[in-house]
Amino acid sequence: MPYLGRAPTGTGSVTEIDGDLKITGQLTAGKYNSKFAIDATDGSASNYLSHLLIEDGGTDGSGTNAGDDLILEDQTLDLPIDRQLPDCSSDDAVITRSGNFDIFTFNSSGSFNFRTGFDDTLGDQLTEVLVIAGGGGGGRGAATNYTAGGGGAGGYRTVMASLASGGNSVTIGAGGAGSTQSNFGGLNGGATTLGNISSTGGGGGGAQATNTTGAGGGSGGGGGLNANGGAGNAGSFDPVEGFAGGQGGSSNSGGGGGGATAVGANGSSINGAAGGAGVANDITGTAVQYAGGGGGAGNQNGGAGGAGGGGLGGSHASSAGTVGQANTGGGGGGGTGNSGHGAAGGSGVVIIKVPVG
Repeated sequence: MPYLGRAPTGTGSVTEIDGDLKITGQLTAGKYNSKFAIDATDGSASNYLSHLLIEDGGTDGSGTNAGDDLILEDQTLDLPIDRQLPDCSSDDAVITRSGNFDIFTFNSSGSFNFRTGFDDTLGDQLTEVLVIAGGGGGGRGAATNYTAGGGGAGGYRTVMASLASGGNSVTIGAGGAGSTQSNFGGLNGGATTLGNISSTGGGGGGAQATNTTGAGGGSGGGGGLNANGGAGNAGSFDPVEGFAGGQGGSSNSGGGGGGATAVGANGSSINGAAGGAGVANDITGTAVQYAGGGGGAGNQNGGAGGAGGGGLGGSHASSAGTVGQANTGGGGGGGTGNSGHGAAGGSGVVIIKVPVG
């Protein structure tokens, strides 16, 4: 008998009786057009038989006759498919349960062991992952000028992934160091990887006279004195992993680091600029903000960190910037040259959502 797609497998049989489709015993359905179905045809893809007969084998499992066979005419029957759920483990992740999912959260590097129970030939997207890199560090201004950019957020990516069977290496990117020297920019954050999935570290913030331009990264660092912010989406991903940093002002106003959903603000007047906004993600079952840009340093006020762990920029009064929040990929705040340093970016994170029922 011809089948549309793969033929069913198992110990049962499929036969045609007077134009009807008769299924006897236990069968696993084949695949057609990304769906599971057992279809009998007359050899063409468009002419289906209109009747389906399921033979019950004569008993209901207790030795008692179950009665007449079931005949469905001109009906669509959803056959249950036994698909084993993934079997996953890790000694390095924090494991929680949310509904019908296990949530594996990696706050530090380790390994994720994955054994797929799915049929890989079907091309199914097996599990949702969140991969965020380390945020960039903030720059530092000069003794007589408070202009320094905030660090850019670490690259933010959500992916539906078919992970490799066996051990998948997890590397969590560290936050980039903030500048401790006047007139030097902050350092880029580290990349985060899960197997062959990666996100790019955030760009360091620019300074007043040296390395004034914000560095490019997952999201770009904010610019220093009269300098551009760094470009975002250094990994050239689609959708983008982050946005550019803001431009530094003419004096006393560093640009904000870029965030996952917005560019950093431009510096102006005597206040540092705000970092770009991050994004809320509920992969854990609770919405959490990630990947906000660091605020730029300013004379009167430091720029606010972007929602999602971005650090506050320093000011003449408070001097140092604030570090980006750990395991959010937030950028570090820029520091003033008076006595405060640029702040480090926040470390990244990997979160894996696995169905369990």
